Amino acid sequence: MSETVQKYVDLARQDISGIPEDMVDIYHALLDNQTRELKRIEEQTSTKNIDRIATVFLPAIKKLARDSIISKIVGVQPIPDRVAILQMLDYVYTNAHTDDPMFQNTADQIETGDSVVDHPTTDYSLGPPEGQNITQGIDFIVREIGVKAIQRKLAGKWTFEAQDSSSKMGINLETQITKALAAKIVEEVNFEVLNDLYNGATGATAQWTKPGGSDSPQVKDRKEKELYFQIIEVATEIYNLTRRYPNYVVCSPRTGAYFRRTGEYVSYTDNKSHQPQISKRLIVSGTLNDEFDIHIMPNLNTEDILVGYKGPSEMESGYIYAPYIPMIIMDSFYNVENWSWIRSVGSFYAKQMVMSKLYGKVQVLNP
Repeated sequence: MSETVQKYVDLARQDISGIPEDMVDIYHALLDNQTRELKRIEEQTSTKNIDRIATVFLPAIKKLARDSIISKIVGVQPIPDRVAILQMLDYVYTNAHTDDPMFQNTADQIETGDSVVDHPTTDYSLGPPEGQNITQGIDFIVREIGVKAIQRKLAGKWTFEAQDSSSKMGINLETQITKALAAKIVEEVNFEVLNDLYNGATGATAQWTKPGGSDSPQVKDRKEKELYFQIIEVATEIYNLTRRYPNYVVCSPRTGAYFRRTGEYVSYTDNKSHQPQISKRLIVSGTLNDEFDIHIMPNLNTEDILVGYKGPSEMESGYIYAPYIPMIIMDSFYNVENWSWIRSVGSFYAKQMVMSKLYGKVQVLNP
């Protein structure tokens, strides 16, 4: 690898400002994958071009690790190849057991190796008699799931006239097109993951009717406060199913406005400037009643609210996003027939829903 590429990679590794501590290792793994792609490009292009590409893509990788909603709501596991293995944590019963059926959603017979999440019990830990060995227990295991990377591709085109005009103004049009393509792919992957979570959530569902224009101020106030309690209802049901209490919600700006009016939403602030941290139109984050992280997504095409859980480990999540090569770039080529340049950018990644019960929804209804 040339000194040019190595310089940018080393700087990117050192610049971890703004990246959560638990995302640093993931950020470095993404850089490793991207470095392999930069080496491929370097063999096919000039030093000048690889310099431009590195200055576009390496900051994009940081943005993906720092600002993308993906890293905040699902597990992120970079994979080393197009076909790879994802890992998830699970707790299972050591021995079979016949359980008291009074517990909600419990099967009478628990088999060895059954998931604790899928089969909650009420009397598994009773006993044993004094002096006898303990036979019941909970084992910690790592489950493996095979995945194959999929891809997204976008092409950007600019004319000879645009190239000529931008050059006179000192604008590198090729770099600007590449940045726009990369940002669009990151944004669309965000919404793809959200779409999977909204459509695949099976943990719990509640409904809430918005205040109507003819409602009195007292009725509007009551309805707005009821929205938070519907979220609590969904979260509680998810806990009953999984023994994990949800810790975040996702909603549109329109729905988030109801939380702002009731005072239950507080935006995250920067300790230095005390200004809301807004991640470049992708996401606005805060807390909901000091109980849930709340992520408000501009352009979210639903008013429904997603309620979900992400644990402290990237393996403790109901959904896994697995980037292979975060950004792939093809050399620009000139079309002599219409006097235009074309550049294409892509991304390889896998994804997998591994526990849909960890996600639920509050459906927002019109009055």
